[in-house]
Amino acid sequence: QLTNGTANTIALTDAIVDTANGATAHQLTISNGTATVSLDASLATTSTDRVIIGGTGAVTLSAAATKVMTASGVDNNIVGFAGGGDTIITKNNHLNSVDTISGGATGTDTLQFDDATTLNFATANHITGFENLSFQVNGSSITLSDAFVGAGNLTLTGTGNTTTATVDTSAVTTNSVIVAQGYITLGGSNDRVTITDTAASVAGGAGSDRMIFADADDIDTGDTLAGGAN
Repeated sequence: QLTNGTANTIALTDAIVDTANGATAHQLTISNGTATVSLDASLATTSTDRVIIGGTGAVTLSAAATKVMTASGVDNNIVGFAGGGDTIITKNNHLNSVDTISGGATGTDTLQFDDATTLNFATANHITGFENLSFQVNGSSITLSDAFVGAGNLTLTGTGNTTTATVDTSAVTTNSVIVAQGYITLGGSNDRVTITDTAASVAGGAGSDRMIFADADDIDTGDTLAGGAN
């Protein structure tokens, strides 16, 4: 039983998450309501594990974790581990203008999309502190804001070079959006992306798009580029 107004502490093992809701479900929901929780989910490492935050109370990760997930219909409040990189997993319609999700103060933090997700970061504007977006399946449509990319660069990755996503980077003016993996279609007008030396596929959209290579070695036979219709 979690109690409001006190410091609730939870430490999970991989075995607990693996057997939650049946032997093969690998999904454990923390129904914290409005109670605050310090959560160590670092031992949940099975690929299908999901530790779902089912309440609106602030949940702060006390160790770097890769299987913590948002919930649909819940105004999540999740703070990543301050001392390392986290992965926060989400799905379509999980995030809105009320959700507050922070990747943490240091480390390389990833926001992972488990399904085809449509999300505009100008609206979902309390999501901060992520350095990576990871697309697990085809079909996501993401609109970035300059505030979300923030003071550092943002890297886009897929599960393979054929994972498709449409990303509007036209509002990003301060720093770089880096395509490291996946097949990314630029969805805005006058988009700008930087392509690394990892094999990448980028298709331009409307307007005058810019695809930047920091070094001559970053472009090779593994890259697939298309300028778009205009």
